[in-house]
Amino acid sequence: MACGRTVFTITTSPASRAVRLLALPASEPPDLSRGRVDYNAAMKLQRVDYRSLNSKQKEIYNFQKSASLLADYGFNCIKLADDWRGADFLAYHKDGAETLRVQLKARLTIAKKYRGQGLWMNFPVNGDWYLIKHDDLLQIVGEATSWLDSRSWK
Repeated sequence: MACGRTVFTITTSPASRAVRLLALPASEPPDLSRGRVDYNAAMKLQRVDYRSLNSKQKEIYNFQKSASLLADYGFNCIKLADDWRGADFLAYHKDGAETLRVQLKARLTIAKKYRGQGLWMNFPVNGDWYLIKHDDLLQIVGEATSWLDSRSWK
């Protein structure tokens, strides 16, 4: 179709296993059936080292990871510019029946200020992502650790 738009295709080079983003005119779609793609014409993408990111970049990275996983379960995620009612982002389900207010963290976190707010906590542990109601997490932490016995929680 010669409409002048550009088609972006993500593909993997069999030789280098590098992910490349191909920007090709829509009138010339790549012939992927025979593996004939001019990898020299493509922009090479390289995985980012999470540890090299600053705190704001890590927050954006974590949001994108979480949003991608939640999309598999029918959620559309909207990143908020500021914490709205304690949430870093909203995740609303495709059927419209549920909208989650989500607090995104780089690790398991509980806080007094989140109690009774109806917030969901979203955080990674060893490469797996968790999404749990804060108050349910608080109960689990109370049963499994002595964190709630500390002076800061009394």
